[in-house]
Formats: sequence, structure tokens, C-alpha cells
Amino acid sequence: RFYHHHMSELEDVPFFDELGLYTQSVLGAFPNSGFELNTAVGSSNNYVASSNFTKVENQIVGQLGLWFASHGWEFRYTWGTDNKCYASADVGVGESTILHVDVQTNKEGETTVKPEVAFANDRVSVRAVAEYSLDQKQLGGVVVAAVTQYPENVSWGATAEYNPEEQSLASTVAVEIDQEDSKINLGLRKDGGSVTSTLGWYHQYSTSVAYASEITFGVAPEGSQDTSASVGGVWHLDNKTSLAGKWALTQAPKVAPQLRVCLAAEQKVAEHFSASIGVDLNASKFLGRADAQGEGHSFGLRLAFE
Repeated sequence: RFYHHHMSELEDVPFFDELGLYTQSVLGAFPNSGFELNTAVGSSNNYVASSNFTKVENQIVGQLGLWFASHGWEFRYTWGTDNKCYASADVGVGESTILHVDVQTNKEGETTVKPEVAFANDRVSVRAVAEYSLDQKQLGGVVVAAVTQYPENVSWGATAEYNPEEQSLASTVAVEIDQEDSKINLGLRKDGGSVTSTLGWYHQYSTSVAYASEITFGVAPEGSQDTSASVGGVWHLDNKTSLAGKWALTQAPKVAPQLRVCLAAEQKVAEHFSASIGVDLNASKFLGRADAQGEGHSFGLRLAFE
């Protein structure tokens, strides 16, 4: 979201979807399936023309985008090879508020509008977004999220998501504790009759090494949801080479546990070109377990020209 870039330079209170971001930066960035090519050309302060092409199995999906910024507002347009188009605009109101409008058109020609407002100061951040279908003249959903800090190193957040079609309300509460080089995240989500809890931990061991862990488990109804745990780390050998790895264990109800191991390496080949390679191994199958579950091994490659 563009407002992250606006607000991060001005205020200390994060937005709700930024809680736990450090943990995910270690555990969630593995190119482990298919091929991806990214390009970006332009001025980082005024305009950027970009492209993204992804190949998974026998399907190739591409996107072409243009980002432009001037005098406190931003505009972005993206066209996809699947005939999906996205246009968005951001306007700053003072130093603490960003107005955002997102317009999406799918391959059937149906258009959805998402107006959004984000506000942040040194005490609280608030974000509200709605989704409305112009063709169906129907409200698709509303999300409201807020975060406050007390004391200065603890962020308390909550979000509510309303679905008019299903007449349902989902809510999440989260806490992030900042302990200099470490961050601890606690989350509890209620969606219908299910309640899920998440515990995360991130630690910056040195300027070149960081590691993180996360566990998610169902609180209610008992025994009806998956339990998952993952531990990973990133090692920056120098300013051009990085290595990453993680293992993830998933236990579904009444099913044998699945263990996966992911490994990745990133190399800055030239000043404006980097390459990442990764593998995702189903360790249960790799070890020859007869009750092994889940998909097989996969391989990923990402190239970026920026």
C-alpha cells in the first residue's frame, strides 16, 4: 500500500497489517514454485514503469504497470494478460491522512471500487476500506483497523471485517512487543465459529543474520483446524549475496503431519540485476514415509531488473 511509504517517514505507529511484518520478511519470501521475472525502470521519486511475468506449471501470467507521483498524490495503473486492470490513486491530506481509491476490472468487464482512508499520528493509526461492485450495485465488504501504542514499545491492534453477502463479521486482535533487536507478536482471530491463535517471534542476531518463528493453532472448535509451525533464518553474506532457509510443519486433523524444508539464495549479479533461486522439499516424502501428505517437491527462480 502506498500509504505505508507516506506514513513510515512521518509517524511511529504502524498500521495493523504491518504488525508481524518482520517475521514474515524472514518466513515468507521464498521463490519456491515456477518462474518469475520482474522489471522496473524510471525515477524512484517521480515515475516507475514495471512488469511482472510469472510461470507456474503451464500457465504464464503477466502484468504491466505504471506508477507516477507528483505534488502529494500518486497514481498507479496495472494491466494483466488475464484482462484484469487495476487503477489506483493516493492523495495526501495534511501530514497524517492519505485518501486511496482502487478500481479493478476483471476479464468479464465487471468493475469494483475500493475507497480507503488511512490516518496516523504519534498515538494511533486507523485504516478503513470498503468494496463496492458497480455492476451488481452491491457492497462487497468493509474493513476497519486501528493500532495504538502503550507504552512506546508495545503496539495494540484490532480489526473488524464485515461481509454483507454472508452477513458475517470476522475480527482479529494483535499485540506486537518491540524489544530492540527482537519483536514478539501475538494474535487471535475469530471468524464465524472458529477461533485461531498465532504466536510469532523475530530476532536480529547481527547486521547480517536474522531469524524468526511462528506457530498457528486452532483454539475452537477443538481439533477441527490445522496446526502449523515454522522456523527460518536469513544470512546476508555480504551486500550482494543472501541465503535463507526454513522448515514448516503442518498437522491437519486426523491426517499424518507434513514437514517441508525450503532453501533459497539471492545474488545481486549487477548493479540493477538480481537473481533468486529456491527449492521447496516435502521432507516427509523425501524421507520415504508411507503416510506422507501434501504436494511434492518444487523449484523456483526469480529474476529482477531494477
